[in-house]
Amino acid sequence: MFGVRVVTDTQFDTTVITTVWSSAFVAGIGALTVTDWLAFGGFIIAFLTMIGNFLHKRQMRKLREREVENEERRLGLSHSAEL
Repeated sequence: MFGVRVVTDTQFDTTVITTVWSSAFVAGIGALTVTDWLAFGGFIIAFLTMIGNFLHKRQMRKLREREVENEERRLGLSHSAEL
């Protein structure tokens, strides 16, 4: 009638829950010191480096296996001949 909007209980509950969680998140982020942020960043960088090293090592292992197979084919060797 005069621009008054009726808010249902579900909408109100959703708004309150969203506000509480976002406030808690912002408070938690704000509570971290510079040292905490640097430590967190260090952990992230170390974890990403570990994953990168793992993927690189796996790729190098596959490449080496292909090189060995190509060399065996070139020389006429097979794995069954060794047994």
